[in-house]
Order: sequence, then structure tokens, then C-alpha cells
Amino acid sequence: MSASSERQENRLIISLDFGTTYSGQVFDIVDTISAIGDWPGAQGRKAWKAPTAIKYTGNNSLKWGFDVENDLEQVIHGFKLLLDPEQTKPIYDPMGVGSVSTELKRLGKSAVDVSSDYMRAIYEHSLKEIESRIPREYFAQLEREYVLTVPAVWSDKTRDATRRAARNAGITPVKMISEPEAAALFTLNQLKNLGLEDGDALTICDAGGGTVDLVSYEINQLEPLQIKMIAPPSGGLAGSILVNKRFEQWVRDKVGENTFYSLKGTSAYKRGMRYFDQAVKPGFGCGDDEEEHYINFPMAHIEDDPANGIRANTLILTSSELHDIFLPVVQEVDRLVKYQIDSVRLARLQNQHPKGATVKIAFLRKFLSSSHPNIQVIQPAEA
Repeated sequence: MSASSERQENRLIISLDFGTTYSGQVFDIVDTISAIGDWPGAQGRKAWKAPTAIKYTGNNSLKWGFDVENDLEQVIHGFKLLLDPEQTKPIYDPMGVGSVSTELKRLGKSAVDVSSDYMRAIYEHSLKEIESRIPREYFAQLEREYVLTVPAVWSDKTRDATRRAARNAGITPVKMISEPEAAALFTLNQLKNLGLEDGDALTICDAGGGTVDLVSYEINQLEPLQIKMIAPPSGGLAGSILVNKRFEQWVRDKVGENTFYSLKGTSAYKRGMRYFDQAVKPGFGCGDDEEEHYINFPMAHIEDDPANGIRANTLILTSSELHDIFLPVVQEVDRLVKYQIDSVRLARLQNQHPKGATVKIAFLRKFLSSSHPNIQVIQPAEA
């Protein structure tokens, strides 16, 4: 056995997809890639990502991920975006990062501190999961390598802050890879046997919960895979969390300010928001859209107003209203896609494959297909 192949067999590569809303961990042993699917607080549910959320509970202890899914107070979300405070935010963006900043000041923690605490928690859990799957003696001798995905548009300063958070979490040395580059490698490995050829070019749209990152690559060689960047990375804050925020504004307008502030922070509110996020949002645009969606806030004591679509703590959301909630966000994604495509010579780009987490939302996929009729929009399996 050669020294290189022996090193390959004794190497554990751990990759963290540190997202704004959800984070995931995969690992590679001897070219066998596996994902962590069991998480604390998930109650037996298989999930390839855990919520990027954390709560400090005192005495230097914390809860994270699914363990804080049903907590109502002092749960910190969106802290990843604070690693890059200079990132321009859309004018319609009610992200709430100001309230996150206030909470961090109360705790005496920086965005690097909180990111580090979250990374350490997910990393330590993942190590336990990996160790449970292979012989302990073999696990102990593995040489560890770490990979961390970051938005393509992040500055060197923000990358340094992210690297510092990882180092403080014990994740070192770490190789950073841009999120669209990671998406490109995943996409090409999914599609390379489905008609792609050397010389084809792709625009990768990695649309997540908080950010949308785009970059264009040309395939130099399929086997072994070699790609080169043909347009600089671009992107912005236009992730799917903004759809949730616009829905939240719709609820506020529907029930009125006083009722909304009484409702927000209750378990009923979280249930209604979760139903929108997990059931209504992903299915919109699938072709069999319902004319009305019924968003229930159980035992919320919302006053009935049948003329306004409110009855028995249930709000009626019409298809037209849902379209209006989505529209500014998908228009911003489309603007980012157009900017990326315009940055390369269109004559060379015969095969464009925008791909990313938000493309799971059918309405965005349909919107991009309509806006770019000469470009095929593809979502690879398991993307």
C-alpha cells in the first residue's frame, strides 16, 4: 500500500455547512460520504440539518438546534449574519438582526463568540455520532481535516472572523470553501452522467435561508472532475427567511398591532409560523395551489372577524396574498441571477443550472424558469 493511499484510509474529513437558518454536518472516511441525521431534541426525526439557533441557560450551559425549537424566549437566531455587519440588506428586510445584536450585548458576547459556541456544540455532537458508527480504535487513529462553507460574497475580514470562531470551537486547521463552490461540486457529481460534457458552463445559485450566493463555472474535465470559475462570485441577503418575515408582517396587518404583540412569543404563534414555513411555503407554485390556506394559532384568543378572514383563531391566507408575500423576495433572487449571468458572455453559457436550497420552493423555480426561458433551471436530487 502506498503512503498516499494509507493516508487516505486514515483520514476523516468533517465538513460543516454553517447556515443562517439551518446547519448540517457531513463526513468522509475512505471516500465514503455520510451525513449526520440524528440530532438532540429531534425526537427521533431524521433531519439532515439542525436549526442554527442557540439559547444560553446559565451556569455556562446552553441549548441548541432542535432543543430550542419550542422555546419562546431568549433564543438567538440569525447570528451568522452578524459576522458580516457590512453586508447590504434589502430595503424590505425586517431580519431583526438589531434585536439579535441587543441580545448579544445583554449576554456580553460577540457574534464570533456565539458562532463559536454553536459550532462547538454541533461539532462535538457529530464526533459522537461518527464514533458510534465505526470501531473506537479506528476512530482514535484517524487524522482529522475540517471544511467549512462560507458565503461567496463574504470579505476577507468576515472570513477571518468565521475562521476565528471555528478555531475557538476546536475546529482547526480548517479549509474554507465558498457555498456556491460546494454546491457546484455537489451538483456536478449529481449531473455528470446525465449529458454534461467538457466545456459546458453552469451558473450555480446557492439560495439558502439567509443569503443567496452565485458563481459560474466551466467544466474543464468531467473525469476526474475539474472546473474553473468564469465569473466572480456575487450574491446578497435574499434567503427564504425573508418570505417568513413578510408573512409575519401579513399576520400583523391582519390581526392589528395590539393583537399581534400579544400573540407573538406564544406557543400558538410558533405553531402557526411553523405551519407556514414547513407546509405552505414549500408547496406554493407546485401547480395545484389551493385558493386558500388556513393558518391556525391554537388557543390564541384572536377575535373573530369573518369579513376579514379570521375565525376560531384561524387566518385565511389567499393564493393572491401568498403570491404578494413571495414576490419581492423572488424578484430580488432573480435580480441577483441576472447580474451573475450578465457578468459572463452569454454566448458561452449554453447550460445554466441555478441550484440551491430555496429552489426547493416551487414558486421560485417557476419564477426563474419564466424569467430565463432559454436557461434550464434544475434542482438535483437531495439538493
